[in-house]
Amino acid sequence: MDQRPTPIEAPKSRLRTRIGVLRDRPRRRRRTSASLLLTPLIDVLVVMTIYLLSNFDASGEICCHPPIELPMAKRGGELMRAPVVAISRASALPNSSVVTLDGSEMATLQELPSGLDWKMAKLSERLEIHKNNWKLTHPGRRFKGTLIIQADHRTAFSVLKRVFYSAAIAGYADLHLAVWKQPQSTE
Repeated sequence: MDQRPTPIEAPKSRLRTRIGVLRDRPRRRRRTSASLLLTPLIDVLVVMTIYLLSNFDASGEICCHPPIELPMAKRGGELMRAPVVAISRASALPNSSVVTLDGSEMATLQELPSGLDWKMAKLSERLEIHKNNWKLTHPGRRFKGTLIIQADHRTAFSVLKRVFYSAAIAGYADLHLAVWKQPQSTE
């Protein structure tokens, strides 16, 4: 038997014809530009803008909780970013003040010992933690010790004195009292 090598042929598209999946079709030309739907994009931007405008406050006002009625003052300045100690009245009772630091309760007037010890231990500890955290995040800068105090206008001075003393022990010497500014008369 005389076997001759068969010549090599170019591959044919047998797979396309047997399976029937890929048939020879005229190829469509694809568009090179994709269409961008602007309406949903504009909707998202409008919603984000309304949300940011409703939550942004450029004046630096502090929102008080309902139990705090701040005193009125003729002079005042813009508030800066600092820890806030709030002294609110829990009820109409004369000795029912609650002291909070950035929203978390530090003490109530009933818990405070009477006598010559003015220090509020939990408040001083938390303020020292704030001070140490500030020093860690701002190395090489001097700690100013700024603290904002919100107090109800009916708060007894003995409670304010304890807060001032506890802040001074923790290293906060720049104390600011939050007040409502009286409208100026147009006479």
